[in-house]
Amino acid sequence: MTLPKLAAAVVVALLATLWFAGSAAATEARATVALNVRAGPGTEYSVIDTLRAGEVVDMQDCRASGWCFVQHPGPDGWVSARYLTAAPGIPLPGDDCSFQLVIGPDGPRFSITCGDRRFPGPGRDRACFYDGPDYTGEHYCRGVGTQNVLGPRKNDRITSVRLFGDARVRLCADRHMGAFCRDLTTSEARLGPFLNNNVSSLRVYTGSLPEFRQACFYDGPGYSGEYFCRREGTVNVLPPRADDRITSVRLRGGARVRLCTDTYMRAFCRTLTADTWRLGPGLNNRASSLRVD
Repeated sequence: MTLPKLAAAVVVALLATLWFAGSAAATEARATVALNVRAGPGTEYSVIDTLRAGEVVDMQDCRASGWCFVQHPGPDGWVSARYLTAAPGIPLPGDDCSFQLVIGPDGPRFSITCGDRRFPGPGRDRACFYDGPDYTGEHYCRGVGTQNVLGPRKNDRITSVRLFGDARVRLCADRHMGAFCRDLTTSEARLGPFLNNNVSSLRVYTGSLPEFRQACFYDGPGYSGEYFCRREGTVNVLPPRADDRITSVRLRGGARVRLCTDTYMRAFCRTLTADTWRLGPGLNNRASSLRVD
């Protein structure tokens, strides 16, 4: 079947009778009109903000009465579900198809309905990010895509990550997917010291990412334990989470790495051109600067 352009029709139906509270996962939604954000789930509550038509929000919880609690850059609150649809960029498979809001055990999400058939919709492959260990505390979720700059309320606040569907995630300590990065292929109840509360950009993806020149550094022998990866460039001063903690090194994409025991690439240095299962006594748990070429 050929895929037509994205249809404008949206059908919103709430199929659950229970309100799933804060532990449920969120999904992205888009306002179809300028939409009032209210202090509670109903028109009797005061208006505390207004969404722009087309604004994308995090849909946290929904009630069978037709109201959903959303988070966005502004006061969070309740909006009418009939004016929400899936985030932009998701194609519909036919002219008779529409998005349908469903509340399930993992929170509100959108499925795709075509006549009497229902298909998994956007949100099946996604990652949820929590500011507490064991998937606790404040959280938000993202489908496939890249966030090069996390907002102030999310920057350096990720402690645990839960993956759904076939989603994987790359977490990076710097903006624009730079500096120390790590890929997660399974949920993690607690990030290690390299990235715990130290994530400023991320990418949710499925499958595998194209390999690029980089080196990954592990605090255990045999590429075990906590680790971070670094693309081409020099780190003159390793941060406290990584300083004097490198034990093994794995190279990708033809990379090589130079490790030095002092900052600014000084003192005793060694260049690695192949994976190193365990650094020798001169460098094991002693590297304070590095360069990836």
